[in-house]
Amino acid sequence: MSKLSSKKSIFSNPIIRKMKKMDGVYEGDCATYKGIFLKSLYFLLMVIVGAALAFTLANSFLTSSTLLFVLYGVSLVLMLVCGIVAGISPKTTPVTGTLSSLAMGYATAFTGVLIPEYSSIYYLAIVLTLAIVLAMMFVYFSGIVKVTDNFRKVLYTALLASIIGSLILVVCFFIPATRIATVLFLTNPVIAILVSVIEIILASLFLLVDFNDIERTVEARLPQSFEWLASFSLIITIVWLYLEILDLLLKIKDMVD
Repeated sequence: MSKLSSKKSIFSNPIIRKMKKMDGVYEGDCATYKGIFLKSLYFLLMVIVGAALAFTLANSFLTSSTLLFVLYGVSLVLMLVCGIVAGISPKTTPVTGTLSSLAMGYATAFTGVLIPEYSSIYYLAIVLTLAIVLAMMFVYFSGIVKVTDNFRKVLYTALLASIIGSLILVVCFFIPATRIATVLFLTNPVIAILVSVIEIILASLFLLVDFNDIERTVEARLPQSFEWLASFSLIITIVWLYLEILDLLLKIKDMVD
């Protein structure tokens, strides 16, 4: 094994760190592709349940708009906190992943609750998301693209740059001297669409990382409990991809109108 491959990467996730620690010594019930597939369906179902809850509350005469916004804020916090806890402590993923998936579903459907007349766009975003997921599955499992350590580092660096860039724009918006320039930048349709396309490409490439994590989890014979983390990571990426596609479609519609 080369020195480079034996080094602990700052970009490694809990699955890879666990593989390096265990080094094939685990002899209990191991993770399987079937188990990961079933758990992925479970988390996807929880996302759907969360979305259904948002639409049910929106159509209930007992629910006020204020309550919907409060629940939206709660769902964002719950999604973030549970996601972090799941990453730190994979054993909690059955619970934290379920809560986070429900919150993701509610938060994802919130836009649809506010603008129901865009329902056709939401369905198109779902279809496009499914198409990209299937396409990236083909790309990965056919060996067209190899997920290496450098591939991971580039993606995580790009993600970090995206997050830092977003934070800088938020800060600039609240600075009076740069507010006008920030608004002009954010409202420029060409820039907005370009950013959305870049985010979609980034999310699509992260699907390859998820598929690689799943393959490593099974091939390294990690404990069955790690099926939950691999499945949860995949669902997070799929929801992220859906939101980016939906954002792009809404921007295109607004530009056309």
